[in-house]
Amino acid sequence: MDMSITENIVITNTGNAVAKYKWVSSGSGIFVPNPMIDEVAPGSSKIAKITFTPPGSKSEEEMITLKIDDGQPVDIKCTGVVHEAKCVAKEKSVEFDNVSVGIKAKE
Repeated sequence: MDMSITENIVITNTGNAVAKYKWVSSGSGIFVPNPMIDEVAPGSSKIAKITFTPPGSKSEEEMITLKIDDGQPVDIKCTGVVHEAKCVAKEKSVEFDNVSVGIKAKE
């Protein structure tokens, strides 16, 4: 069962030249940006995806950095929260009514 979730973020270039960028992370694989390397045309926006895949049952936190060629890097704090899964049965018994046992079906 895949327990990952993806969040979209918008990267906007308000400048007058193409903005090339790449993501830098710790490499843990817990928070993975996609695409890792891309560019945004001047005056436009693109959507990047960050996928959180929890390694266990505890919450995780990580800083990933968007490094922009000829620009200032942008740090993004990612937090993934994992809630404990529970299953509670409301009824303590199951009633099947009459069930035929040991009778062979005829064709």
